[in-house]
Amino acid sequence: MTKRVITIDIETLPAAQPFEDDCAQKASGKFEDDRSKTALSGDFGRILCIGYAVDAVAGERSAKVIGWDEEASEFTCHETSMLEEFWEVMRGFRPDRDRIVGHNIFDFDLKFIYKRSIIHGVRPTMVRACRRLALSRCLIFSSDVSA
Repeated sequence: MTKRVITIDIETLPAAQPFEDDCAQKASGKFEDDRSKTALSGDFGRILCIGYAVDAVAGERSAKVIGWDEEASEFTCHETSMLEEFWEVMRGFRPDRDRIVGHNIFDFDLKFIYKRSIIHGVRPTMVRACRRLALSRCLIFSSDVSA
């Protein structure tokens, strides 16, 4: 029996502007093209925000955009804090009863979040599941889709 359905989506940014630029490469326009592509790599890109919604069987629902400051109406851009909050939301995740939902979450979102967590020294609360995910698209994250 499914206990929670967690819907996830992340938005990413390219790597920060380097201090020393190759002037010839920058002048050709190739520099910006190459830098913008880093938004798709957890090794170099950064997380702008993580949106999630948690629907529990009991009918409770919570949703938030981690990394968005409601009062200031701006993104916080503090990746370590975002990752810590995300893993706290995922605490207690059990693949035998919970489901993760999202577009391309196994090949992009979760891998990106996991890589950025390693880079920032943030320990995932789903360690065993994340290790398996890092190695392959494991059945631990699969879910049955039913109408």
